Amino acid sequence: MKGITGATVLTVVALGSLSRADTLTYDATDPRVGFNIWDPFRHAEDASRMVDQVNAMKADGFSAVTFIPMAYADLTSGQIQQTWSGDNYGSISDAELSAGIQRAKQLGMRVTVTPFVESRNRSADRATINFTTATTAGQTFWSDYASQYAHWAGVAQAAGADKFNIGSEMTALDTNTANAASWNNVITAARTQFQGKLGYTAQYWTFDSAATTSMIWQNSNIDYASLSAYLENQPQFGKPGLASLADAVGANSSSDAFVNTVKANFTNYLNDHLLKLGDTINKPTTIGEFGIAPFDTASLTPYKWWFSSDPASPNYAPYDPQEAINTWKGILEALDGKGMSVQEINAWVWGWQGGFPGERMQVRPGLLDDPSTTDFDESQTAAAANFLQSYVQTIPEPATLGLLSMAVPLLMRRPKRR
Repeated sequence: MKGITGATVLTVVALGSLSRADTLTYDATDPRVGFNIWDPFRHAEDASRMVDQVNAMKADGFSAVTFIPMAYADLTSGQIQQTWSGDNYGSISDAELSAGIQRAKQLGMRVTVTPFVESRNRSADRATINFTTATTAGQTFWSDYASQYAHWAGVAQAAGADKFNIGSEMTALDTNTANAASWNNVITAARTQFQGKLGYTAQYWTFDSAATTSMIWQNSNIDYASLSAYLENQPQFGKPGLASLADAVGANSSSDAFVNTVKANFTNYLNDHLLKLGDTINKPTTIGEFGIAPFDTASLTPYKWWFSSDPASPNYAPYDPQEAINTWKGILEALDGKGMSVQEINAWVWGWQGGFPGERMQVRPGLLDDPSTTDFDESQTAAAANFLQSYVQTIPEPATLGLLSMAVPLLMRRPKRR
């Protein structure tokens, strides 16, 4: 619980079903909590759908939203298009994106636009897309990449977005120094169209690599560094992740010890990588993505959305929504008071009809099971969403509102990490 230390005092609220002596509170010193939202399928354009989802996020108490329009690269020619004739996948349209941004800003939300470039028909992970300008296809790819992101940046600027990412998890591209000039071209193209904050989202294991730092983070037009924070337990590579099998299996993840383990491991990552990089480049950071499915031991591989509730499946695991709650709790405890250095944490992914049916990592308060989609029980994800909602709806005691208004100006300067 926070004391009066230049910030504020908040009401203590019991969250989830945890029985810990200390409880989380949400105030001006903490990162904002928001959601990523996308619609990766071909669909009839309907801007009102996006507005409706933004309204629902705000009504549930969330103050940040990240929109994800998409385009698709042909891995042979290098050409990039938002839609390809005959392909199944599509994108949030420009009109839908613009309407969503405008509504979010009307509601006082912080808005980020993080476009994805995937392979056609999502035939390969975007992290493996690998082009350099040494080939004709690579020249086409990087030219189209810069043009496409300049286009999206223009839409984001016109609609009033706060932040714009020039890509997400393009790991083969952001770790290859042969792409230095290409990244600079992309950043410059986006900057000519967008006057807000520019960033990029990297995987957690390459986030502070020398190549990514020199090509992207140290570019004078980049304002912040963004992270996909799916820390995986890989002790053979010196990566403890968030928890071990012994920590997470069965009822172990329902314990206070599990929350403390996640908190400690995430704190170590913050200190050794995220905050350290922020200090090095003298720029704030954000967690562009974090999510976890409601299955036993999901904290070992928090990016894994393909867990199965079918005992015959090789990906079978019992449902365990409490593990998802406790993982979120440990991470939020690690981030407590760090809102000037880590400005946001954005959950993957807002659950609605525009996402993948039955996606195990969709999060939305009150989400109900839809047996018409898959055998996955979508309501299992609601517990973590309800926890997040309880967290963000923590409110100041009336006597402290004046303290809060005085404290916020003091928090505008990003303190050096001690």
